[in-house]
Amino acid sequence: MKSRQQRDPFESGFGRLDLLITILTTILVVGLAALCIERWQYGARMAYCAANLKLLGTGMMLYSESNVGQLPYTMLKYDSRHYMTWDSLIYPYVPGGTKTNAAGERELLANRIFRCPSDTIGVPRDGSATSKPRRTYSMPWHHMNKANWPPGPDNSTGLGLWWSDKPSKGSEMALTSALSPNERIPSIRLNMIPDPSGTLLLTEKARTNNILFHFMGAEIRGVDEHLDTRVISMEDYHQGQFNYLMVDGHVVGLLPEQTIGIRGGVGIKNIWTIRPDD
Repeated sequence: MKSRQQRDPFESGFGRLDLLITILTTILVVGLAALCIERWQYGARMAYCAANLKLLGTGMMLYSESNVGQLPYTMLKYDSRHYMTWDSLIYPYVPGGTKTNAAGERELLANRIFRCPSDTIGVPRDGSATSKPRRTYSMPWHHMNKANWPPGPDNSTGLGLWWSDKPSKGSEMALTSALSPNERIPSIRLNMIPDPSGTLLLTEKARTNNILFHFMGAEIRGVDEHLDTRVISMEDYHQGQFNYLMVDGHVVGLLPEQTIGIRGGVGIKNIWTIRPDD
């Protein structure tokens, strides 16, 4: 009679250890895959956002060609019900900004073009449309004071020229009511900008008051206005970066502190101003 083969005392232990290693390895691989997918999603949303800005930049250049070289105004506000904004001015020029539906009617694709996918403010969980369409993008504010008037290459402020119906301290030249009917409203022209590749034309402003085709939110006054962090965290919105469209048409993703410049710094510039040496 053959004796029963003696079992290795470590065999069962090794099996359990091997299983444990397999489980831990699987968890690690799945975790890394999830992290990669998450980063890919961040990157995909940011790329989509940059593509939007390029389309809008093309619309701005086409608008400029049709308006003797002038850039769109951030806002022309005559009263609370009569106004024009940069997005309403350029919309007819934005490539692919409309589509024809089954009834042969033209539909605006504003939510796709003026809204960054990372900007989820006011979007219901089911993805349905809201009653007030919002936009994500805004023009850099022009400080309409005497130091930056008239518009020109030495202005230490942004391109977003605006005109209002109400007086503002230090902004007396910004009154639409002060203009005569035959007077052409002063504007910023492309040939006024010394450094098109280093001058900001449009950027992201994901905030609740940035309303499509409305004067509210049409301008952005600095990096503090990029994001409503009470609603969206910096980490969840492009991981703290934002897209910046320059006058020459290129888009760059930067951290906000990289855009404001450091006086005396090498290769660091303030992209928010027309003046190139700020």
